[in-house]
Amino acid sequence: YQPWLFRQELNPPGGFWQDDKLPDPNGEPQEFHFAGHSIMEDKYPEKYSIIVGSSTVGLVSSLSVILLLISGIPYNRVFVIILMIIMWIAISATALTYLASVNFIKAHAPYSERGYGPADPRALRGTLIAWVIVMLFLLLVHLTRFIVKIKKLIHSTRKRDLPSPDLVSV
Repeated sequence: YQPWLFRQELNPPGGFWQDDKLPDPNGEPQEFHFAGHSIMEDKYPEKYSIIVGSSTVGLVSSLSVILLLISGIPYNRVFVIILMIIMWIAISATALTYLASVNFIKAHAPYSERGYGPADPRALRGTLIAWVIVMLFLLLVHLTRFIVKIKKLIHSTRKRDLPSPDLVSV
């Protein structure tokens, strides 16, 4: 994930301004920009913040997984669960970055002879809903497994704490 997410930061959708357009010296309101600044950030700051935020979360979480794996920490169940949760975050952030980027690019695409044009918001919404359903399903499966393990642990602890029948006096 790292190369793609890092690249997303260096080359955001819409690219960068190639020139400077300075503010009017007379104070007249006009659009201005500076070379090297993101076009998307100037024109659509809310969408830009979603893309930058989600790609940053994805990049940091995937780098965290790599760091944890090479750190030499002994592998145990807790460590693997932490890695799994961090990977869920990384993959979800990557998916959000991708969807936000495609949404931005397709929303501003002109129609062409080939039929390309703005994305159907229902398709993007459907993709996001499908992703949320998959993530909720995984969460439910792991939560169910966790509850079953806790119940078994409680049951075995109670069984061990009860006095054995041959020790009970009548």
